[in-house]
Amino acid sequence: MSNASEFIIENGVLTKYKGKVGDVVIPDGVKEIGERTFHGRRSLVSVVIPDGVEKIGDGAFNDCASLTSIVIPDSVKIIGDYAFYGCESLTSVVIPDGVTSIGEDVFSYCSNLTSVTIPDGVTSIGGGAFDHCKSLTNITIPNNVTEIYDAAFFYCENLKSVTIPESVTRIGNEAFRYCEGLTNVIISDGVTEIGEYAFRGCKKLTCITIPKSVTTILPNAFPFCTIEVSADNPAFSSENGILYGKDHTKLVFCWERDPGYFTVPDGVTEICEEAFGSTNITGITIPPSVTKIGMNAFYCCERLTDITAPEEIFAEVWELFQPDQRNEVALNSLRKGVTNRPLKELIRRKKEMFFDRVIAIDDACAMETFISVFRKPDVGTVDEYLKKAENRVNVKAFLLDYKAKHFSASELGEYYDDRTEKELGFKEKTLAEWRKIFKISDKDGKRYITGYKSSEKTVFIPANIEGVPVFGIGDKAFEDLWVESVNIERGIKSIGSDTFFGCSNLTSVTVPDSVTSIGHTAFYNCAKLTSVTVPGGVTNIGLMAFFGCAGLTDVTIGSGVTSIGSGAFEGCTSLTSVTIPDGATSMGSSVFNGCANLKDVTIPGSVTSIGILAFSGCPNLTISAAPGSYAEEYAKKNNIPFKAV
Repeated sequence: MSNASEFIIENGVLTKYKGKVGDVVIPDGVKEIGERTFHGRRSLVSVVIPDGVEKIGDGAFNDCASLTSIVIPDSVKIIGDYAFYGCESLTSVVIPDGVTSIGEDVFSYCSNLTSVTIPDGVTSIGGGAFDHCKSLTNITIPNNVTEIYDAAFFYCENLKSVTIPESVTRIGNEAFRYCEGLTNVIISDGVTEIGEYAFRGCKKLTCITIPKSVTTILPNAFPFCTIEVSADNPAFSSENGILYGKDHTKLVFCWERDPGYFTVPDGVTEICEEAFGSTNITGITIPPSVTKIGMNAFYCCERLTDITAPEEIFAEVWELFQPDQRNEVALNSLRKGVTNRPLKELIRRKKEMFFDRVIAIDDACAMETFISVFRKPDVGTVDEYLKKAENRVNVKAFLLDYKAKHFSASELGEYYDDRTEKELGFKEKTLAEWRKIFKISDKDGKRYITGYKSSEKTVFIPANIEGVPVFGIGDKAFEDLWVESVNIERGIKSIGSDTFFGCSNLTSVTVPDSVTSIGHTAFYNCAKLTSVTVPGGVTNIGLMAFFGCAGLTDVTIGSGVTSIGSGAFEGCTSLTSVTIPDGATSMGSSVFNGCANLKDVTIPGSVTSIGILAFSGCPNLTISAAPGSYAEEYAKKNNIPFKAV
């Protein structure tokens, strides 16, 4: 049991605990438990907080992995961000009635938490508040909560049922994402917005009913489930479980669990962004009424290889597919006797491959259509060729003979080489040509890249299009896309927020020295990215800019950087050393949190502010800095080894 001499208390604030026992009773008279007071005390088993304590500071019990029991008195009004983050042995918590807000990541990664009592006075549940509380099976959200913030219940995989009360107006992005055990969700009338990925990954959820109050549903909000909409809803409607705009002209979401063919109804004019994303459809018919297809409308539809559509729309859909998928679409089109400009260009460019594939599928219609793509004026009509064949075996032989006689090696390679050169950006393109690859917008005399239409994995982003400089790459321009390599041409000045968010296959990016701004979560979860150089012209690295870049081994931070945002390099588990440049003044909270292999960080004397949990989960870290610097003070306060340089 603890004794009073083990506590340092200043003006009613408990700032430090010097004891080593597992059961702690905080003495009377304490009004506040300061930031990170018990941070990382892995021997701590139980804590009794006396009546009279009004505030539990940010990160106060962060990473107390053995803490199983805590008594929070009714006097507590504020529980700070990250207060119980990573208390993986904690099984139950009763939040006092006086608490009105649950902050960010308060109980995040409390993986054995099975019971939480939230009082009626709580009005908001912060971002990541119960993130990865994998043992939580039941939660009651009080009827005074107005917003459930982003990732509040992310990966609560055993949560079975949830009712969103009528007081809630917004369900945040990823609020219940990967709650894989969730079977029942009730969204009360009052909710107006459902965020991106709000319920995505809830595998057992089979149906969601949208009340009349909902007017905004962001992409990928739901899992593979049936959608039903209140008849009184002014913005949306549903039919056969598919979500449409109110007048059925917009197809918003179509979540198909089972492989199959889908026919877009006549009258639909727009297929919205990510409408079919990650579904299992194998084929689709798009009617002539469709004039607009949203970005990533068929993202990750890996089985989709059969498309029937007017040529103009076919060409637009074609740009959304990856190369291997295009090959299969082309073969299926040949089977149906369909050819159009995109198909002809692909087939002619890959003649040898298609000769072999057409012969292998042994389909008469495919063979006839295929020959029609290549027939030459001096060798007669397709019918004349086919009359020479008595059966399909002879047709195969004829195709092989045709290939040998009429296509030279130079002809086979000519189109491919020209196209590759264009795709890599070595030839100057017109604005119309660039618009086939990117979404482009002009604002206040500046040109921006705002989206990516191509399926090519190697991307060249130009700094000038038809004499107009490209100022920047817009927010979410490449979000969750399959790109592997990005070369940003010198001259571009800004990379927006979420620009490369979730590009899980991105392995390399060239950021030129012309870039002066990198936005929030710009490279969030680019797990295969191995190295990055932040140019000297950048002054601020945005919030969570490189969060979750687990493969990142080499980071060079330019000399102009003065502040590094919260969580900027959180979860970069392959980083071993980082040098903060002279002139930097602030490092946000959790900036290197969870960088488990980080061994050395060199911090200059110019740094005067380092946020809470900046180096939490860095067990092997040594901070190198000048004697007497703020960094030395921070290291000693947080029990981090220090090296004077």
